[in-house]
Amino acid sequence: MARSAKGERHFGEGMADLRAEMTRFAEANGHPLSEAHQIVCAVCGSSLFKLETDAAGNGVAARCLSCPKYIYIQGSQSRLVGDLEECLCDCGNNELQVMMGTSCQPDSSRAEWVYVGGYCPSCGMVATYVDWGL
Repeated sequence: MARSAKGERHFGEGMADLRAEMTRFAEANGHPLSEAHQIVCAVCGSSLFKLETDAAGNGVAARCLSCPKYIYIQGSQSRLVGDLEECLCDCGNNELQVMMGTSCQPDSSRAEWVYVGGYCPSCGMVATYVDWGL
């Protein structure tokens, strides 16, 4: 299956399609994607995570589904405020392959915008779940 759209939802077959969707989202956002990398657990090597964020936008965490490892994408655990909310796919699945990307300032390697996207292996939806400026 090639990358496709149904209304505002986009679908694909894996991480390459997620990167393409994040690139589309970032260009529409005015901060083009400079680089993006799949998140893989350093402890067990798993690529499936529960993506969680706080309502205040102070932090984003990806919790590995194979071991208790948390990867803090923005800030640290101490910056997360209140209860964390899971980022769910529209199909209800909370097990995602996660990619983090950045937009860098022109002529610089300094990041100015961060994007966190997910690929749902259950239905194939690809989406940028969280983004913020630095």
